[in-house]
Amino acid sequence: MRPEQRRRGPLSWSSGALCAVLVLAACGREPQATVPTANAEATPSTDAAAATPAAPEDPLAQARRFVEIARTGALAKRPQAAQRLGTLGEPAVLALHEVIGTTTRDLARVGPELLAPMGALGDEALRARLWAAVVDRDFPYRPAATQSLAETARASEWPAFEELLADPLSAVRSSTLAAFGVLDAREREALVVARLEDTSDLVRRTAADLLARWERPYALRWLVEDLARSDRFFELESGENARYEAARLLRRHFDRELFGYDPAEDPSAPGNAAALARLAEEIDRRAGADGPRPSARVQRSSVSVTGVLGLEVRSCRRGEFHVAIGDDDVLRIGLGHPVEVPLEPGAAQRLAALLAERFPVATEPQLVGELGCDLECYRLRTGDGGALIVRVMKGPDEVPDLRPAHLDAVAAALLAELPGTLAADVAVPAAEGAFDALLDAALASVGGALEPEPAASDAVR
Repeated sequence: MRPEQRRRGPLSWSSGALCAVLVLAACGREPQATVPTANAEATPSTDAAAATPAAPEDPLAQARRFVEIARTGALAKRPQAAQRLGTLGEPAVLALHEVIGTTTRDLARVGPELLAPMGALGDEALRARLWAAVVDRDFPYRPAATQSLAETARASEWPAFEELLADPLSAVRSSTLAAFGVLDAREREALVVARLEDTSDLVRRTAADLLARWERPYALRWLVEDLARSDRFFELESGENARYEAARLLRRHFDRELFGYDPAEDPSAPGNAAALARLAEEIDRRAGADGPRPSARVQRSSVSVTGVLGLEVRSCRRGEFHVAIGDDDVLRIGLGHPVEVPLEPGAAQRLAALLAERFPVATEPQLVGELGCDLECYRLRTGDGGALIVRVMKGPDEVPDLRPAHLDAVAAALLAELPGTLAADVAVPAAEGAFDALLDAALASVGGALEPEPAASDAVR
């Protein structure tokens, strides 16, 4: 990336502009390999053309073609090319070794799609590269690498998989559970049961689905709880997202109609309320009315989180966080049933004054950087009482000092209000240290280290 591209000012983030970017990306087309056929040259008759069979493509050339499509082809075709590559055996192994280099940074440059066939092909050297990527906390595609290893899990790898159940990335913890299913590791059921109380609803749903497949129908109750969610984080419909994902999984265990349940409708709608009751009855019939049930912390929620400032951080290296400071001087962490932590009096007022100075009026949503897997999303109240969303985004490459100074000031002010005694495991299972240090590290991995500059001229206007 050229130095002049490393720091960008805010760009308009209208829905039309975003759709245009995504459509343009999806409309790219990979170059088609030329396969000699009888019709490649003019022929005197169609009968003569039909009499000449197409020459078979060299296996290594075919593997190289699929590698290129999986790396740079149309977005919709990349997974298909990677899947085909995983069936080609030794030619695919050779083609992959030609492009993946020798370091995890080299491997990151080929993108996430090629990680799946690296596990499927059974090559020891490729598998070693996947494990090296998974344990490298700076590798941007750790969930995909974990999924590749878990879907081809070996019993000898149990210690490594068990350690990943405490990983800071929820997508890594969720992907790790696939190994338990692949190896049918029912003797390790307690480890899966523990994930039913994970701080991430993604991990909880994955664990519940696996346990249900292991003939533990009580676990379906965790999925039904997500069907009944209507919680929000500012404008983010976290409850609705959970409903769709839970319904998708429950259809594996019930009739596809789910007694008429519709995730697009509010859980309290008459049809959905009746469906939820029927599902609960059926689970009681299968599991017994006295079986295990979700704790209050992971039950259905209708909490709507708002406030003077909401921060969402999704770092493909350091984890995912949802943090808000309300007008009541309460810090809320997480989705669904957020953890609530009282702050020093005046915290909300101090933040509101800073935001009013830096963001005097509401504008269209802003984007700093470019579309990628790393995200900081600031949902803030402007000086005129309106609302503004500012996103800082980047891809797998490091971009120093991506976050503008006025957002540095906002993030630093938020961190300054957090209690230094708040433990990190409030957001990430088994995490050590303080939560403010954990959040600071996640911010540094996305927008760079915080360097607040108080000049009001930096504000987005």
